[in-house]
Amino acid sequence: MDFELMALRSHRLSHPVEYNLEEFNLREDNTTYYNFTSSKVKQKLNFSQIITNDVINDVIQVKKKVKVQISHIGFLKVHKAGSSTMQNMFFRYGLRNNLTFVLPKTGHYVLSHNQALPVTNGSHRDILACHSMYRQSIFSKLLPADSVKIGIVREPLDRMISAAFYYRDVLRKRYLRKVPKKDFIENLINKSSIYDSDTFSRTKNSMGRDFGFSSHIKFEDTGLIKSQLAKLEKEFSLVLMVERFDESLVLMKRLLNWELSDIIYLKTNTHPHTHEKLNQGTVAKFKKINFLDQAVYDTFKDVFKSKVKDAGPSLQREVTVYRNILKMVKTFCDTASNKDRLLVPDSKWNDVFYVTYTACKLMSSDELPFVSALRSRHKAMHSVKQKA
Repeated sequence: MDFELMALRSHRLSHPVEYNLEEFNLREDNTTYYNFTSSKVKQKLNFSQIITNDVINDVIQVKKKVKVQISHIGFLKVHKAGSSTMQNMFFRYGLRNNLTFVLPKTGHYVLSHNQALPVTNGSHRDILACHSMYRQSIFSKLLPADSVKIGIVREPLDRMISAAFYYRDVLRKRYLRKVPKKDFIENLINKSSIYDSDTFSRTKNSMGRDFGFSSHIKFEDTGLIKSQLAKLEKEFSLVLMVERFDESLVLMKRLLNWELSDIIYLKTNTHPHTHEKLNQGTVAKFKKINFLDQAVYDTFKDVFKSKVKDAGPSLQREVTVYRNILKMVKTFCDTASNKDRLLVPDSKWNDVFYVTYTACKLMSSDELPFVSALRSRHKAMHSVKQKA
């Protein structure tokens, strides 16, 4: 029987069915996100029924965890670089483990210590996963001293194209709507002095801004850029790569001493768009005007390659199992209903665990209502007075 059909039939039984991971034999070089939309799972989510002061059970480990996991984490949420997927993962992990998040008093940005919701005396925040701009001084005020800093980067041109269409079509940013739709990306690059003249914008050096570079920095300031990048290398324990997302997550799982069950995901906040073929001259100009993003990306790409090499061949073997699990989860979530749960069998890299329908709903949830629900949870946990 076709395995996908078998999975769709079997998970509806009263008892979870154990699936054979080997039947998912995905190629090791397949780094594609598993993108999924389901009319069932995308129903409006009633967060108040799921997110309370209690620990959620969206993913259930059969064996009790005995190893000490790292749960003090500062994640730099870089715009249009897979960060919403990562944020969702950190939120779910924190809920499973009854942790406290760094949350803004309003909106979804935390740019200073004063913008974060307070905690009760003697308590601390565990995870930062909301939008911020990196400053070591701010991160150190918001999080415990032993917190691990994690970032993410994306190939700059790919990130810019994604951002340009998203901010034009979804958020309807005025400066992007002034750019002619014909040859949209080419115009945005080659006529940047007209349409995108600032050093930083949502489509220019955005990663550099998120990583804390000054808006006054210039293309010629190569020494200053190298110095700050060297500092960032020391302060960030791991910087993930969108282009090697699954490998990145397995490296993160090892760094944090997490379980494979802690890093399952469904891709979120995607926006399809048309593709333009750019000539070499346009690409060269893009790299020059996006000099900071290019420097950030090239630096952390080299660091990432080194970490992959140090991890040895076992990394790819674990990534293969991980991708098998992701495909199982995607198949399950595609048709899951309220009381269904998926049994994921053990392997060398994971113990047996269950994925519930709640996990499917949370993995598919939108950022803003999720943050709002967590804000209500935080106020209840830390006795923060509601505004009249």
